[in-house]
Formats: sequence, structure tokens, C-alpha cells
Amino acid sequence: MASDTAFVGDIPKIYDSHMRPFFFESFAKDLAKRLLNLNPSSLLTLACGTGADTRAAKDALPNANVVATDLNPGMLEVAKTKFAPNEIKFEVVDAQSLPFPDASFDAVTCQFGLMFVPDKDAAISEALRVLTSGGHLICTVWDELSLNPASEIAHDLALETCKSNPPLFWLTPFGYNDKVELKSLFERNGFQEVTIDVVKNSTVIDDPSRLAYALIYGTPAYGFLNEHPDVDLGQFERELAHRIEASLEPDRTTSRQALVVTGRKI
Repeated sequence: MASDTAFVGDIPKIYDSHMRPFFFESFAKDLAKRLLNLNPSSLLTLACGTGADTRAAKDALPNANVVATDLNPGMLEVAKTKFAPNEIKFEVVDAQSLPFPDASFDAVTCQFGLMFVPDKDAAISEALRVLTSGGHLICTVWDELSLNPASEIAHDLALETCKSNPPLFWLTPFGYNDKVELKSLFERNGFQEVTIDVVKNSTVIDDPSRLAYALIYGTPAYGFLNEHPDVDLGQFERELAHRIEASLEPDRTTSRQALVVTGRKI
């Protein structure tokens, strides 16, 4: 089903209201700190989604010229609501073919978008092309599914519930984290001084049902689950919340883990 791969309909708004606070806000702040240390005067954000990373970056670099891009117009429309008119520029852009001149930006970022790009070499090569000499590319990707418990629980429940044609959505965002391959990806496309950092965050979960709602209705998995004959969506949501509750640490936290890959254009 094609509906398990597209951020359409109400998904961008729910993604922003429910997914962003839990999954993306803390990593956006981490990215902003890295950018602050580099202090670029111009920044391109790729696959910016609903703008958590771009908002944090602009707050850290108020004088930088920022261009925020995403392939999905619906996500960009939500991102725009986080900015004053003309504060930054927005463009619908495919990361594999950037419509910008050579050496246009001092920094390029891609937070939790690289995993969805079909031709990753093309995207990294294009990022190198539009960077100025000495500029940096920073990409954040999710670490293994087993290191991100809430998403793993959702994936396992979907496999268990759907007796045939199970949804595989969660294997994509959590499926590109081999450190050897990530380092090679950057280096074979011209980047040097490549580093990979592990970033782990924990969040107190006061209401597991809110997180369950986010994992279902704020991702493309919703379309698949909603159409699947084996799925009672209400029952699935309740069971997911129950399992998340049971998985919480004694302090009611759950964790997320990602990898931050940084390379420099010499």
C-alpha cells in the first residue's frame, strides 16, 4: 500500500503536535549547539519536516541566512507557522538534486531525513557541491530500532497484529545506521574529517496514550494500519499505549538514540 510511505492529509499536523515534542525537539537542540560552534553565515536545512531543527538553528544563529527545504509541501506549510514572514526562505526541494549554485552555503543539515532518500550518494554529493570550502554537512539518523523502545514496540505490535502483508514502515527510519557505511557514504562523496557521535535522550512519559497516538496517527504507518483488514485501530492504539506503559523505566522515562554524522568540505 502506497499510503504507508507518504506524509499526507492530517499527518503533518499530528506529526508536529505529537511526534515533534517527543522524537525531535531534543535532537534539534543538539543540532543547534553544533551549528553554534561552527557559526555559519548561511545554512541549508534538507528534509526539514515541520521545522523543529530549522527553528532551533535559527534561534542559535539569528543573523544567518537560512533556507529550509523538504520534498513534502504539507510538512513545509506546518514549518512556516514557526517563523515570522520573511524570517527565512522555504522551498520544496529534492535533496538528490538541489536547485542552488555551487558554494552557496556554509553549512548543510539533514536531521532524520537521509534514511528516506533513495539515492543517498546523490544527496551527499549535492550537499558537498553547494557547500563553501571549509563548510560542514551534519546528518542525524536514528540508531537501531532496538535502541528506540517506543518505536520498536509499535513495529512489533504491527507485525503481531497483521497476519498477512505486515507494515514495514518503521524499518525505513531505523534502518540506516551502520557506522561503517555512513562514514563511507560521506568519504566516497568527497567529505573529510568525518565523525560519528552517538546521542541518547530520555523523556518522562506522563501519558503513554499520547505517545501511542503519535506513533499511529503522526506517521505514514497510519494509512496502512487504517486500511488493513486485520487491524481494529482503536484496539491497536489501546494495546500500544498499554505496552509502552509496561516498558517505561521506574522513573517513567523511555529513551531514543541517534547518530550524528559530520563531514567537512576541504
